[in-house]
Amino acid sequence: MKKISFVGVCLVSASMAFAQADRVKDAEHMVKGYTPDYAGALTVIKPALENPETAKNVNAWYIAGKASAGVFEDAYKKIQLQQELTNEQKNAAGKALGEAYKYYLAALPLDSIPDAKGKIKPKKSKDIIKEMVNNYNFLSTAGNLCWETNDGQGAYDVWELYLTLPNNPVLAGKLPQIDLAMAGNMMFIQGIAMLNTKDYQKAMEKFLQASKTPYENENIYVGGIQAAMQIGNNDAVIEFAQKGYDIYGAKNTLFISELINDRIQKKDYAGAHQYVTVALDSVSDASIKAQLLDVLGVVYETEEKYDDALKAFNEAAALDASNAKIFFDLGRILNNQAARIDEKSEDPSKIDPAAMEGYVKAAEAFDRAYQLDENRFSQVPGILYRLYYRLGKGYEDKASYWEKLQ
Repeated sequence: MKKISFVGVCLVSASMAFAQADRVKDAEHMVKGYTPDYAGALTVIKPALENPETAKNVNAWYIAGKASAGVFEDAYKKIQLQQELTNEQKNAAGKALGEAYKYYLAALPLDSIPDAKGKIKPKKSKDIIKEMVNNYNFLSTAGNLCWETNDGQGAYDVWELYLTLPNNPVLAGKLPQIDLAMAGNMMFIQGIAMLNTKDYQKAMEKFLQASKTPYENENIYVGGIQAAMQIGNNDAVIEFAQKGYDIYGAKNTLFISELINDRIQKKDYAGAHQYVTVALDSVSDASIKAQLLDVLGVVYETEEKYDDALKAFNEAAALDASNAKIFFDLGRILNNQAARIDEKSEDPSKIDPAAMEGYVKAAEAFDRAYQLDENRFSQVPGILYRLYYRLGKGYEDKASYWEKLQ
């Protein structure tokens, strides 16, 4: 039986350990050299961070942080000198500064491990903290570089460091105060980034945080509503809608529409009417008034006050002939009214003249809605095919036309 040489195994292990230690030294020389090669140092040091022999070496993580921060610094200097950088280079630089902080934060606990005598003797902590403090304000710029290169997730991650580092106990009192309006802007863009990646929970949380800062942007509340809707959080929808309405009034009808929908769902029709009445009295823009009248029509329709609903929709259409939703709602109320009359007909094969008039007007309104926005109202061809088919003789060509568009 062949004997195993434990001496050989030990020699191999020792040589691997020395190799990893050499990596750390080589990277350190590259960072501290007269002409530092930060990108090269980062390439050299990364394997040492994963190798068990050096993964707990505080200096390895510190050098990785220095190298990564240096990659950002090199790019930033070129930008300051108005030298051209590719989007890829800008994005890599922005992410690099964020990575530097991850390396530094990983290094700090390694510098506080007790020695064989149980004593803690930090060697790098002061230097690490100094680096984090000195580079802190540049995190804002680093996030901008990611955002400008369409890397929303990268921007989110870097700005999250900027926003949360002041709360880190090791940096308490050492970082400058954050400008709250700027922080709000960051949170808002973070929310947009999370909407784009469909992480609606994070998006909602960021819009909520932004809403509590001095930063003003009505899209905070629009985005918040969109995110909250996606995760079915109706309480948050109403919170965003109320805040948006309190600040911007009926300028954006999304806010009041959601508040009215909430009143309708709770069968508080008086409350719904009150919202619309106050809003109508406070705006002069014809298109906004038209939207509010459309909302009023929906309230009346919910109350089964169909004549009042029809009047509101007609007034809305007269104020804004370019709003597809208004014409769709007008078509719906006309069609439903005609159908109610039609149902009472003693002869199902014949259409009551009053119903006929309603169907024709409904068809005109549906057609108008489709011409204005065929993508949003893609269901209209199917509706008009069935409607013209019901109208029968004299409308065969129109029924055929809309059947083909289904």
